[in-house]
Amino acid sequence: MHVLTMAPNSPQVLQAGSMLEQTDPKAAVALYAAFPPPADGAKPDFDHACVANSCVRLIIEQRDFEHPHLIPALVIVGRVLGVLNIEKHVQALDLANQTDTIKEAYLRILPDTVDQTAFFRSKGWTTSSMGA
Repeated sequence: MHVLTMAPNSPQVLQAGSMLEQTDPKAAVALYAAFPPPADGAKPDFDHACVANSCVRLIIEQRDFEHPHLIPALVIVGRVLGVLNIEKHVQALDLANQTDTIKEAYLRILPDTVDQTAFFRSKGWTTSSMGA
């Protein structure tokens, strides 16, 4: 599927994705997931976070918890906009018993120097296979 012929920007992608969501949500996820990553060595920016947020929202709505873009997109949102901006997604994932996904995202968002064991325990996320 080739929707955009020039280098896409986030408003174009979000508008096209919004239209696709109505008829073909999986195609909308594919469009969002295909948004070009930052240039080599650059960090994701606000545009990346907006598109990633739409991608995460649709993946969760479709309950496609094994989708390969779920965690990377969630991490982009958390790193760019802050972890409070993933809370709604985290709540939906928690209700679906996707604790490993949640923990993986938090572990990728925050620096390795931050011990998240107590936080995970306070949320009741200690029974999964990740060992935190």
